[in-house]
Amino acid sequence: SFDTTSSGGYQSLVSAVSINDGQWHQVAGVYDGSTKFLYVDGRLEARSSWSGPIQSNTFPVMIGENAEATGRYWNGGIDEVAFFRRAVSAAEIRNLHASGNGVKLAFSGSATLHNTLTTPTLTGGITSGGGFDLSCGSLGSPTICGWGFTLANFLFRHDENGDTKFTGGMQLNSLPALGGSPFVNATFTRVSGNTNVSLGFHTNLSLSGFAPKASGFDLSLNGTLGSNANFAFSGFQFGPLGTEIPDIGFPAFSGSIAPGGAFTSTLPSVSLNLRNIVASTASATLTQGGLSVSGLFYLRATVGGVMHDFGHVTFSGGISASGSYSLNGNGYLDFGSHSTDAFDLKLRSSDLDPAYPVTPWTAGGAIPKLKLGLLRVTIGNFGLKSDGINYTMNYSKDVVNTYLNGIDPDVALRDHLRTTFHVDFDLTFDFTLNGNTGGIKNSLNGNASWKWEVMNFTPPSGFPSSGSFTVSGSIGSDGGFTVDNSTASGSSFFAPFWGSGSSFPLTPPSGWAFGSKSSEAYTLW
Repeated sequence: SFDTTSSGGYQSLVSAVSINDGQWHQVAGVYDGSTKFLYVDGRLEARSSWSGPIQSNTFPVMIGENAEATGRYWNGGIDEVAFFRRAVSAAEIRNLHASGNGVKLAFSGSATLHNTLTTPTLTGGITSGGGFDLSCGSLGSPTICGWGFTLANFLFRHDENGDTKFTGGMQLNSLPALGGSPFVNATFTRVSGNTNVSLGFHTNLSLSGFAPKASGFDLSLNGTLGSNANFAFSGFQFGPLGTEIPDIGFPAFSGSIAPGGAFTSTLPSVSLNLRNIVASTASATLTQGGLSVSGLFYLRATVGGVMHDFGHVTFSGGISASGSYSLNGNGYLDFGSHSTDAFDLKLRSSDLDPAYPVTPWTAGGAIPKLKLGLLRVTIGNFGLKSDGINYTMNYSKDVVNTYLNGIDPDVALRDHLRTTFHVDFDLTFDFTLNGNTGGIKNSLNGNASWKWEVMNFTPPSGFPSSGSFTVSGSIGSDGGFTVDNSTASGSSFFAPFWGSGSSFPLTPPSGWAFGSKSSEAYTLW
């Protein structure tokens, strides 16, 4: 330890390195007026801020003993003790250590680092035993294994036991997906005529613009000078993605980053919850361009305390570092036992749609329709969230070029008279969720107008040439619907004696035409 006392108090600077191994070691303590340094064998092992002059006293200086508290003898050997009137540099400490038995040869000269773009000037000493400790200061910006660095310093060391190490402190400049330029330490080794480089560090910098969790992640590089090598990353987990996604819950990503920064890392099976719209099995891919996801999302809404299932759709797209997303999908909606045609939907973040996560996407012109028996009911709008749903539906039908059954002239006469009967229906259906089944209760309200378009023809007695009427009733799951005659109002061209309260069954396949029935009820088919 390196202990000092000043007017500010007492401080002990302790190294974690054990030197109780029966070998000779160099220990040096340096104080430059603001910082204390403790070196072991030429290497900085501890440092701490400290200020003020070191306190003096009248006790004698003793080596291997403490004059202020005697009886605590040093159990070991001490040699080559030196005091300096100034704070010596780290290079001087290394040179002193390299001198070994005190005999050394000073060295200063340039050395070419093979397969790099730099030739550093190394200075230091060579001992009589063949050991050396050479160092250099700031260097240029070479490319190492395909990556750009700014070299801060090198230390080239060989001890008398034959152990040679070439280490350097460098700043990484050319990893574009990384949100910064970290300072890293590298080790260079010579193997079979090649110079291998190895470095690794832990960081909390962002990756592809995404901040990691507070625990950070690891990056490492292992390669041979003169050839490209990939950076490996591991343990990357997303921190908060804005306020929209405080914890996306993905496990850790790992991968390999090629020189230039391109990489792809995929988690094939993750759970994804976006505004309580859940995909239990999704995939997530992180690249230098960002995060993309794809999954089968279940469209469920809880209404009146009951959860209703509207089917599932695969959504795919990107999620930004702020938590904004707009995922595209195409699929069906289920309303109980009924389903819609396939159409485009979007799953969006609250900054893009504050009201509903899931809404139609009609950029391609597709308009969803509910298949209700032979009916195709247009969905005017649709919005789904975990605690509610909003939609409107309506149906319109223009019945053209039909004729009243029983006034069916032969073909020649019909062509001559150009008798055409038009009926326009505009029916609105009110679908409400039905209890726990997720089905629908259906009611309808409709308006119809009709007219004869004739040439040289007068409608039969009692039949006006035009009119309109309104209807209301209910629709069944097969698409057929029944109108309560008592609710009908307006003119009637086909049933002057239509009795109040009688049913009016309508079954609408294609090619609608009216036909009279003896019961005065009419079928539309």
